[in-house]
Amino acid sequence: MPEPSAAPPISPLVPAVPWPTHQAVDPVGPDVPDPLDALLAEVVPTRAVGVAADLFRDLARELSVNVAMWSTLLAEHTASADGRFCVHRQCRRGGYGSLATPHPCSVRTLALIACTLHRAAEDRR
Repeated sequence: MPEPSAAPPISPLVPAVPWPTHQAVDPVGPDVPDPLDALLAEVVPTRAVGVAADLFRDLARELSVNVAMWSTLLAEHTASADGRFCVHRQCRRGGYGSLATPHPCSVRTLALIACTLHRAAEDRR
């Protein structure tokens, strides 16, 4: 009978490397509030908490600088004729092409937040 191995088998569902934790680095300092953080708190729903929400907010902040990207996302992720679904092909039901994702989809929401952040930064200048 073979001896049991010392290390348990690696499961494809359990990552071998721990998930990276988000640690924001504030170059200005912790005492100086960032005006974009206040805007993000208003725009992003307050029920969104945790690492995923922090990453979503950081992505929106980075995307707000790239006007061509968020304007393209807004132009592509539009509502269907009845206004209920996103018509972008990546938001459709896989293999069928039927409309499946409610409008506004998460990509459009991210682009809308980036647009709002960009306009707020422009108004601040």
